[in-house]
Amino acid sequence: MIVSIRDHVALAGGYATLAEALADLGIAAVELAADRDGRVLSLERPGRATHDLRGDDGIDALAAEQGRTAVAVTALLLATDFNHPEIDRELDWVEAMVRAAARLGVPALRIDAIMRGERELPLSERQEIFARGVRAVLSR
Repeated sequence: MIVSIRDHVALAGGYATLAEALADLGIAAVELAADRDGRVLSLERPGRATHDLRGDDGIDALAAEQGRTAVAVTALLLATDFNHPEIDRELDWVEAMVRAAARLGVPALRIDAIMRGERELPLSERQEIFARGVRAVLSR
């Protein structure tokens, strides 16, 4: 079994870096939230320093940090909204994060079923919107 912790939860303990938090907690794996700009928290740099996973430099920098710290990234966490009015932009972001995860050897990508306007939509329609989004990502 792999035990991992979410990035922001680990830093809530007042640690300067994720690597420091994980070492102190005795955990060698982390789940990183990726924002819509493709940024994830650095493992080694203090504060809220990030890597942009939309490009090779950010992916290479995070991979190097993983090597130096022996920390495994077990998942990229995406707050997806497949009911977003700019759905192509949303799909582009998810696709970029899928490609980054593959390059980094990250085994999981968590996507959310939460969406804009969900309270006004029946469950069957929300399910279809989500399924359509997933199919769109997989077909790219």
